[in-house]
Amino acid sequence: MRKFAFLIIALVLVAIPVLALADTDSRRPDLGITAGDRPLDRGGDRDGAELPSYWEEYYVQDLEIGPFMGRLHEVLTNPEMLGRFPEVVSVAGYLDSLGLFNIDRCHTEYEITGEDITFTASDFFSDLDPECYYGQIMALEDRELATAKYVPGTQLLYVGVNNVPEMMMIELKSMKSSTEFVKEFTSELGVDADMDLNDMEEVFALLDAFPIEQTVNALLTGELGIVLYNLPPFEQLVLGDIEPADIEAAVMLGVRDREAVMDMVTGFGAEIGLLEREYEGDDWQYFVVNGEETIGIIFTDDMAVVTSNIDATRDNMKMALAKGGLDLEPCQMYFDMNVEALQEQLIGPAGRMAAEQLGEGIELPWEGMGYLVNLPGSDALGHFTLMTSYGNGYTVDIEMKKAVCQYMVYYGGLAACGLAQSGVFE
Repeated sequence: MRKFAFLIIALVLVAIPVLALADTDSRRPDLGITAGDRPLDRGGDRDGAELPSYWEEYYVQDLEIGPFMGRLHEVLTNPEMLGRFPEVVSVAGYLDSLGLFNIDRCHTEYEITGEDITFTASDFFSDLDPECYYGQIMALEDRELATAKYVPGTQLLYVGVNNVPEMMMIELKSMKSSTEFVKEFTSELGVDADMDLNDMEEVFALLDAFPIEQTVNALLTGELGIVLYNLPPFEQLVLGDIEPADIEAAVMLGVRDREAVMDMVTGFGAEIGLLEREYEGDDWQYFVVNGEETIGIIFTDDMAVVTSNIDATRDNMKMALAKGGLDLEPCQMYFDMNVEALQEQLIGPAGRMAAEQLGEGIELPWEGMGYLVNLPGSDALGHFTLMTSYGNGYTVDIEMKKAVCQYMVYYGGLAACGLAQSGVFE
C-alpha cells in the first residue's frame, strides 16, 4: 500500500494545475464563496450546483538558438573537435540534410483563459537549402481546405491535408535518406545492419521513370479530407454487428480536372461494378457499388467523395454547405476531434465496460475522483483542434477546453486506483 500512497501523491503533484480548478473558488471572496460552502453529499453526489473554476495563465517564450546551432555544427564537424570521429560526422551530415542546423528561432506561446486553452509553437529557419528536408517542407504553400466546407461541425472527427502528393514524395525521399544514414552509421560503428536498399532504389527508379506526381496533380488538387460523421451505438460496436452503412464516414479528394476524372470513372465504372444513382433536383453525380446500396462515390464540382454510407454523407455535406462549413485559415493540415461526442458515445461507455472487467472486489471511486477534479459535464469538452502551417515559420496551433485536462486526470486517477486494488503495485 505504500507504493499506492506514493502513486496517489505523485498523481496529485503532477495534476496540481488541474486540481486547482476544484479549489480556487474558495479563494474568491468576491463571489461570496468559502470552503465551507462546498456541496458534497456523503453518498458521493453533489447537490447539482456547478462550482465555478478559475485557472488563468499566459506564457510566451522566444529562443534565439541560431548561434547555438552554428556552434553545434562546428563542434560536430570540426576535425579538431568531435569531427575527428567519422560516426559523429555521419550524424552531423544527416542532421544537416534535414536542415536542423538552420533553425534560427523558436517561439512558444500558450494562453489559458475562461474555459479555453490555446497553444502555439513555431520554428523559424534561416538560409535553408531548398533541397534539404525542411527546405522542401517550408516551400509547400498554405492553402484553404476546400473539404472544410463539407464538414458541419457536429462530426466526430475531421482531418484535412493539403499538398498530399508533394508531401508523400518528400517523406519517401526522407525515408531513403534515413535508411542510407542508418546503414552508413552502423558501418562506421562496425555493426552489420543487414539492410538491403535495392528494393527502395527500384521504387525511386520507377518514380523517376513515370511522372506520377505530375500526373496526379493534373487530375487532383492534392487535398485529402477524412471525415467520421457518426458511429453506431457502443453496444453495437461491442457485438461487432456492423454493416458499412452503420459507419457514416467519407474520404474526400480535391478534384482539379473533374471532366477527366469523370471520364475515368464512367469508363471503368462498369468493370468495377459502379452504378449511377440519381437524386431529384441534385446536380451532384452519384455512383454506388453494385450489390452494396450504401457504398459509393459522390462527385461535387470540386470533390470526389468515397463513402460507406452515401445517403448519410450526402445529407451531412448538404447540411454543412447550408451552415457554411468550418471556417479555417489557410494551412497545411487541420485536425478536429469532437471530444464531447466521443466521451458520450465511446470513451465513457468503454471506460465503464473496462471497469467491469477488473475483477471482483475492485471498486473505482467514480464520484470521489469526479469531485476531486471538479469534473464538469461532457458538454464542456467541446472540440480538440490542431493546425499546422508554414506561412510564418513551421507552426503548430492547438486549441481545446480546460475540461479535457480534467477528464484526463479523472481517468488517469481511476486507472491508478484500479491497478492499485488489483495488486499491480504490491
